[in-house]
Amino acid sequence: MSVDLDIRGVDHRYGRGGPPVLRDVSLRVAAGTVTTVLGPSGGGKSTLLSVVAGLETPTGGDVHIDGESVLRVPPAQRGLALVLQQPHLFPHMSVGENVTFGLAARGVDRATRTAEAARWLEMVELDGMADRRPRELSGGEQQRVALVRALASEPRLLLLDEPLASLDPLVRAGLQTLLGRLIAETGVTAVMVTHDRTEAMLLGDRTALLIDGRLAAHGPPQDLFRRPPTREAARFMGVTTFIDGTVREGRLLTSAGPLVVDALPTSGEVTVAIRPEHVVLGDRAGTNRMDGVVAACAFHGEFWDFVVDTPLGAIRARGDRPRASGETVTVGLPPGHLFPLGAVEPESD
Repeated sequence: MSVDLDIRGVDHRYGRGGPPVLRDVSLRVAAGTVTTVLGPSGGGKSTLLSVVAGLETPTGGDVHIDGESVLRVPPAQRGLALVLQQPHLFPHMSVGENVTFGLAARGVDRATRTAEAARWLEMVELDGMADRRPRELSGGEQQRVALVRALASEPRLLLLDEPLASLDPLVRAGLQTLLGRLIAETGVTAVMVTHDRTEAMLLGDRTALLIDGRLAAHGPPQDLFRRPPTREAARFMGVTTFIDGTVREGRLLTSAGPLVVDALPTSGEVTVAIRPEHVVLGDRAGTNRMDGVVAACAFHGEFWDFVVDTPLGAIRARGDRPRASGETVTVGLPPGHLFPLGAVEPESD
């Protein structure tokens, strides 16, 4: 059974007079959906999860599950499961006993528990490992057990605090796919904290961006990726080129001349941004063309990353081949990929 989660104006600080960790955070998670909470370290993500779990009592605000406040409800009675970065399996129990720990606490008989352990372990490709001890498993295998232990208890709400962060990239990629499938098959409402943009985009039906304890944006992951609302949010989402100007007669007047931008306000001073992969480099770069000089070039495996000095300042771009420092290139800024900051407002529902 999945539930609605409604976080209402939550503030929190540690200790009397301590700095605020959460600042008026309001966030609604619809039943049966996954919200990923993304942001830099120290932004308040784990604290927000602790407030929902009941491990921290907020300084202000409220938390509702299915329309009822749970601030006075003990953590064990909130009907949720929490998975942390480390598996924290019980070392004195077998893998199967770990998986069905919640069922045993509810008095479910041994035969049923054994069958459930086998079913869940098969789902995560750990068939036949029920009698092993946690120390006999790899880190990735232990985290799989931690995930199905949480789900086997049939929680109303699943909370995930960077559960894949300590795994190597190859194992992590596999578990991201597995986790997405498990959540989809069970239909549980889930909130997952991560600092990894790709993970947030992959697993979230919606993504909340938390920066400095404030909700900077909330919405479909693709919207947040393509049109982050503020300079700070844009930087975190990998946007590195910002251009200031004034709107006049449908164009953006800049220090280097006018630019065509598809979506502009009717007037006023505006900052527009563009993702590096949308900047076009070449002899005939298209609309909003200008000459530039390559100042830096770095290889990232799947692409080359460039810093190009232009009349508008340094512009970051990506390409599929190297270019020499000092090389003159034509830079194009496609009007449909330039977007004004402030075009997307954070959502609370």
